[in-house]
Amino acid sequence: MTLPHKRCPQCSTHFLRRKGEHPYKYARRKFCSRRCSGLQIAATHPRPRVPPKISDEEMRKHITEQLDNATIAAIHKVSMRTVQRTRERIGKPAHPTPRRYTRQELARARLLADEGLPITWVAEDIERGAVELRKKLRRGHAPGWLEVWPKIRRNPTLLALHREFAPQS
Repeated sequence: MTLPHKRCPQCSTHFLRRKGEHPYKYARRKFCSRRCSGLQIAATHPRPRVPPKISDEEMRKHITEQLDNATIAAIHKVSMRTVQRTRERIGKPAHPTPRRYTRQELARARLLADEGLPITWVAEDIERGAVELRKKLRRGHAPGWLEVWPKIRRNPTLLALHREFAPQS
């Protein structure tokens, strides 16, 4: 028994009975694929647009007040990710504001660096990052460190001690 070709109302292509498909099932089938049936359903039954949990005006107000994401999330009882998405939607992504070095921190850092401590140790002492501190002080490694480090690396005992006492950077 040969069944006639059918035309898909969504994509207008002709389709035949699938291999192993029962003739009655083929007679009831209206679309050539699940994709076309899904597109048809989406076109005839659009989903209602859900309003954002935080309005753009509220977000702009919070940004001018310089509130961080955690505070905004607590105010609106939403997740941090929702706050981040809202910031991205209005074009104001959150940038972490760097904490400025205080005079006391810089004085202590210069004092310790002048004594010959490695920058990583100085950074650990003032609770800052070594890379940023190195840029701020405009210094490289401690004098002589480049000559000492290969000797430490080749000696297993010294290397174990170095790994035990060196700050984690």
